[in-house]
Amino acid sequence: MQIIKLCINKSVVNKAATRQDWVALSAQLSPVEMTTDDIINHLTAHGYPICCADLHVDQKTGFAKRNGDAFKSAQIVGVDIDNGKRSWDEIKEDPYFRKYAAFAYTTASHTAENPRMRVMFITEEPIRNAKDIIVTGK
Repeated sequence: MQIIKLCINKSVVNKAATRQDWVALSAQLSPVEMTTDDIINHLTAHGYPICCADLHVDQKTGFAKRNGDAFKSAQIVGVDIDNGKRSWDEIKEDPYFRKYAAFAYTTASHTAENPRMRVMFITEEPIRNAKDIIVTGK
């Protein structure tokens, strides 16, 4: 099974509700190596967020902070689908996603009336240039 380097956060569960949660969400990240199953469990069983990138740890804080200067690499790319135009069932049955996506999950903001989900793709090789991630996201 493939091992993926990324960062996780265990200080916020589900949706960040306060300003303090938002700060913790992007500034209290810990680099880890996980399998796809580990990532799914982290997201769905515990409600903890992830950062798709492997980031450098700030020696002062002991955490990684999500910003371009800290970027090392990324091998997982998430596509947010939150415009309400497609249901969770449609996403799960989409032939493209079924063929190429590693997994998908509903986000903490998901409701039947306003579907919000994330489809995750694993790249064959790590992306080592942060600018390539920005282009991928467009």
